[in-house]
Amino acid sequence: SVLFASLADAADRPPCSCAVLVLCDLEASSYPVRPAEDAATLLLERLGLAACGDALAASRRRFFRALSCARDAVVCERVLSTADADEAYPAVMYEELIDCYRPDPTRMGDLDRATGLPQALVPFAERAGEDALHANLAPGDDASDAEAWEVPASGDVSPAARGRVVLPREGGSASGDRPATPVLSPSAIESYLECPCKWFSLRRLRLSEPDAGFGPLEMGSFSHGVLKSFYEHFIEAGNAKVAPGNLEEARSLMRETFARHLAFQPELKRKANPLLPLTAFERAEAHGLERRLVSYLDREAALLPGFAPAYFELDFGAKEPFAYGGFELRGSVDRIDVNGRGQAVVIDYKGSLSPDYALASASPAATAGGAVLPHKVQALVYAQVARRLLGLEVVGALYVSYGRDGRVAGAFDRTFVGAADVPGIDAEA
Repeated sequence: SVLFASLADAADRPPCSCAVLVLCDLEASSYPVRPAEDAATLLLERLGLAACGDALAASRRRFFRALSCARDAVVCERVLSTADADEAYPAVMYEELIDCYRPDPTRMGDLDRATGLPQALVPFAERAGEDALHANLAPGDDASDAEAWEVPASGDVSPAARGRVVLPREGGSASGDRPATPVLSPSAIESYLECPCKWFSLRRLRLSEPDAGFGPLEMGSFSHGVLKSFYEHFIEAGNAKVAPGNLEEARSLMRETFARHLAFQPELKRKANPLLPLTAFERAEAHGLERRLVSYLDREAALLPGFAPAYFELDFGAKEPFAYGGFELRGSVDRIDVNGRGQAVVIDYKGSLSPDYALASASPAATAGGAVLPHKVQALVYAQVARRLLGLEVVGALYVSYGRDGRVAGAFDRTFVGAADVPGIDAEA
């Protein structure tokens, strides 16, 4: 027999009372770690009678009791991406469980890139795509009765909606005899190439949730600020870049920088996307981000030997117009590394990288002059900014992940940069 139960009900069962326990939906959104807040708890808190409970400790106890009810096997299931194609954060209990199978939980290099699991668990893991989901639409037991909806190609828009969605021909500010032109950011161009409807809702309608979030956007903004401040102080201390000889000094400074930036997050305005860990789970997530940034320094020490970071968050298009491809661009380049010959590599930080970031990954719908464009174009546009504004010879445009996956993607000139100089990259892609 099969019993469907909540995690709390499974935790109340006696030890070894079921043969197999299948734990589903092990994402942070399904199992948030936060104290219960209802009318009763708020009233007791106002009267000074609230119990001092640790939500994280309670979640750990409940999860452990649920695990102990299985006699033969435990199966854990989680999704890797949300409905919006963003990274789905795993539940903190799931992360602590798989950490038990890692030789050194402080190092990220032993994790499998595809699954995020320790190598000891990889042989037991299976990945399932969404190819057969339409079978659930079958009216009976025969999946062949189901009808799958045709999903339009990325970037495809119906003729009726095209007039409302396409980029405006005008709208930027005009000065003198210069006609008004749109002012875009490379990230806006990227989202438009991915899907004009997505660009329209995010960039034109600016749809967003009313409350401050604690997700990839806030994590990314915070991490960019920490990395910029870290390197500025690291260079002031007399270091050209992170190298094997100064790793301990770099790790210490990264921890100090992280703590300093986390302390002033409540002072930031909403548009700066402050990272505000308010619950025990969010504090644990912030601590995990600190560990990832410190671990990233090991990869940073091996990245681009012979080049040194020279520019951080380089703004363009704000004071002086920067024209490119018939439009005006505005934005900032995360980092530019330069060698002694004036050659440069542009770096765009990412929390994680999907296969779409490879230069060989092309969009079937987005074309310009008959040429198929890559899915991701930010780093390539930033390379043009470095070339035109700074007069540098750009020999690489890279997306560098500071997350667990440790990947690097993008493009580089093999004449000046070797694949060994960019650990984590699929050089053929």
